Amino acid sequence: MTGLEKKLQMESDKGGVNISNSWAKIARWRGAVPRIIKATIDEYNRFCDRGDDRMFAKGRRFLVLLRAPPYYGVTCYQGFLGTLGGMKINHYMEVLDQQDDSISGLYGGGSDAGGEGDT
Repeated sequence: MTGLEKKLQMESDKGGVNISNSWAKIARWRGAVPRIIKATIDEYNRFCDRGDDRMFAKGRRFLVLLRAPPYYGVTCYQGFLGTLGGMKINHYMEVLDQQDDSISGLYGGGSDAGGEGDT
């Protein structure tokens, strides 16, 4: 057993991973519809057969067939990443310099942009 396989088995014992020979069992474990999971896996395998992922433009060398069990269902959680001390913007979304003056033609947004008060 590889280190990864050992870790997956440990997580399976804790309920965070489902190891199965059946996509339907993994689908039911996650509360998903088995026929939809099967259709998605079948579509992905066709992309692998062609060497062309038409859904996500995944590089050919990263296409790995999902036809031979065991299969792994993994519980994942989203996370939010941001920059500490990101850019400061005003209510026009203009990026501000250290004197809180807007930088002409430079706009910012997203999770790394913020401001203080009504600047």
